[in-house]
Amino acid sequence: MELDNSIYKKIKYRFIILNMLLFFTFFFISIHPRPWGMHHVVLSFPFLVLALFYIYSKLNKNKLISILLIAFLIINFNLYYSLTKLKPQQYANPSILKINKQLNEQYTDQYVFTVIDWGMYYIKALYGKKNQCVLYTEPFNRMDQAIAVKQIPKELERRALFVARTDSISYLSLIKQNFPDIIELQTNFDTGE
Repeated sequence: MELDNSIYKKIKYRFIILNMLLFFTFFFISIHPRPWGMHHVVLSFPFLVLALFYIYSKLNKNKLISILLIAFLIINFNLYYSLTKLKPQQYANPSILKINKQLNEQYTDQYVFTVIDWGMYYIKALYGKKNQCVLYTEPFNRMDQAIAVKQIPKELERRALFVARTDSISYLSLIKQNFPDIIELQTNFDTGE
């Protein structure tokens, strides 16, 4: 397929710009220390998809481009379909919304929540009351963390409350050592009770 020079230049520049946006988005996300799991990189993918579809719209008679885009769509459809069959991780389990509701209703005013697991911290940050105080420390395994967690509730005239999954139980000895009067409550994540 022959392209006249002006169309080729338009395609070339727009394709380069979209790929530069992909690269810069990926680059700035990956150099930042906070997105350690790299799942934020998905934010760069729309630029790749836009570039591919732009090229396809201009070269719609090219069989190779059509085959690549069809393969791209089939692979992504299969990935999205396979996600529906996965069991959620404990930190992504929807039942933690029930736990958050209970924490909001009964404990927000008198306690500082120290959350040792990412999922619950995320939920508390999104759906907690405005007057809550939530600390996030993972892993909770150092004495200086325990000292800080003791000090903050005192300054706020509240009590400490730890929120953790049962697989975070390795931190329990440090908690019990520094908070001897702590009461341990367990919740079934499957039922939210």
